[in-house]
Amino acid sequence: MKAAFLIILIGFTSVKAFAQSTDEENIKKVITAETAAAFKGDIDAWQRTWVHSPKVSWADVGNGYYTAISGWDSLFAFISRVMKNNSMTSSLNVKN
Repeated sequence: MKAAFLIILIGFTSVKAFAQSTDEENIKKVITAETAAAFKGDIDAWQRTWVHSPKVSWADVGNGYYTAISGWDSLFAFISRVMKNNSMTSSLNVKN
């Protein structure tokens, strides 16, 4: 009985660890795609990496400034202006 319980426990632990690893890799892929699209100035690709929800929030913090935006419509309008007015196209090399 103890051996069967141990085997089941190991099996569940392995599945859970694999699922976390897969989730983590998928999250990294989305973040990499979002960053690459922003650096290319590709608003269509960038917006595909975001949930279009009023609950979305975004913040930019730097030396002496802070910008916070809530809601998809506000965020999309802001980033669209930034991408239109700033040539952000540059090469990007993201490493894990």
